[in-house]
Amino acid sequence: MREPMNVSVVIPTYNRNEILPRTLDMVLDQTWPEYQVIVVDQSPVTAPALASYLEAHRGRIEYYRLPKPNSSVARNVGIHKAKGDIIIFLDDDIEISRDYVASHLASYEGTTVSGVTGLVFWERGQALADAIAGARTAYGIRGDLSETAVPVKWMCGGNTSYRRKVLFEAGLFDERFTGSAWAEDADMAVRIRRLGHELMLNPKIRLFHLALPSGGCYARDPAVRDRVVKERARLWTFYCVKNWDMVGLRQVLVALYRGYRALALNRPLFRAGLKQVVQGHVVFIGAIYEAFRGGPHGVALPPE
Repeated sequence: MREPMNVSVVIPTYNRNEILPRTLDMVLDQTWPEYQVIVVDQSPVTAPALASYLEAHRGRIEYYRLPKPNSSVARNVGIHKAKGDIIIFLDDDIEISRDYVASHLASYEGTTVSGVTGLVFWERGQALADAIAGARTAYGIRGDLSETAVPVKWMCGGNTSYRRKVLFEAGLFDERFTGSAWAEDADMAVRIRRLGHELMLNPKIRLFHLALPSGGCYARDPAVRDRVVKERARLWTFYCVKNWDMVGLRQVLVALYRGYRALALNRPLFRAGLKQVVQGHVVFIGAIYEAFRGGPHGVALPPE
């Protein structure tokens, strides 16, 4: 009888002390017989309730803290600590069924696929057809997506799994995707495809994303929305220029235009004064410089 696959579940978290135990309850209650659970916490403090929860589940959850928040670093810490041949990355504010881990692993059985993702539901009671339509739009998929796994060009980081050896082959996550780390997941996916590996979306893998307004990358927090939008423009420009050979010239030019408008050429910036305009241009030029300096393969980090 064939031994079951070794698998590690890695959950980067930031300021989600209250919801994290609920997520972990679902992760710990899986049908798969044995798996490693790793939490990499970037929060400034650990709430007493979370500390009590972790203590109650000592031996089942490996908990690590980072002194400074960085999503890419958190993922890389998880990769280094992982013992599984397959690593599943989960967001900290999700809901999953008991066969979630098993569904990911079933996608690797008898295949050479190197990465797998699934459908994401964003609203209570959302129809399957709407989730499929969202996946088609996000991943540029055509044809039937109700039962059959299909190839994709990139994957969303909060509902993703990879073969561990392929993550090291690709050089791990690029830690220059700071702040909201927008496009760090797409960057990893295209670098893995550049190496000749295949990525698949399995519609039987399903996840509900709570998309809480606080924690995470703060993208939905109105108090910092403008800053996050500008930061995303910088990171998306960085991603497109860095991966121009996989993204395509048209997308790179569009990214440059949109990045320039968001970072260096907009009315709020001009109203703020010449100093802010100059700073915007410096950020925009810096993003392009870093992208070209990084080249098509990103930052290579050696395994432990």
